[in-house]
Amino acid sequence: MSCESSCGPLVVTLLTGVPGLQGPVGPQGPQGPPGAFTSVSGDLTLTTGESGSIATVTGIQSKPVAATTPTIGQVFQFNGTSWVPTTYTAGTY
Repeated sequence: MSCESSCGPLVVTLLTGVPGLQGPVGPQGPQGPPGAFTSVSGDLTLTTGESGSIATVTGIQSKPVAATTPTIGQVFQFNGTSWVPTTYTAGTY
């Protein structure tokens, strides 16, 4: 007699041990969105925009930064009063 044709379905029961205790920390979930700035100090100002808080640099070491937007290739140069965008020209050494 062959079990393949006359014994019916094969049932397998696996023995397992008692489950362990739940640890104090479960799996880590996905990271949430960044929080909004609530305050800044120093050479920054804080405004609230559509996508959250926006920190703007207003100075470098308490010297003001010009509101003029630099163009490609410009650098900030200190003119004795404030940091201004300037086109860099290489000098001779």
